Amino acid sequence: MPEGGSNFAGVQGCCEILAAGGIAPGSYDEIWLARGTGATLAGVALAAAKEMPKTQIKGVAVLKGGDFLRRDIHQHIHHENGQVLANWTLLTDYHHGGYARTTKELLSFIKSFDHETTIPLDKKTTTVQ
Repeated sequence: MPEGGSNFAGVQGCCEILAAGGIAPGSYDEIWLARGTGATLAGVALAAAKEMPKTQIKGVAVLKGGDFLRRDIHQHIHHENGQVLANWTLLTDYHHGGYARTTKELLSFIKSFDHETTIPLDKKTTTVQ
């Protein structure tokens, strides 16, 4: 299995995430994911296309220079008729300089978001820029 599970088997496994999480069809307009290799986004987008066709999948690349992920994701995301799915977006400008890096502003946002919504966000970091 390659790093991040980014192959056909990994993507197929990620197709089960929505069902395993108990996410009912039509319950979300958007689902947001952090992206390292693209396998999770590809699997979730494939499953959503069948189960939640109006739901958009948004991926945020955690790696600096993550534009290469679009090609990798395209390799895995196709309708059964062979057309590439259009239910996903990859954002590549929010990495803060590299994997697991952050800023004081982001940490402040995480703290205020948690306080206002009681929805915890991951705050593991290696370097504050």
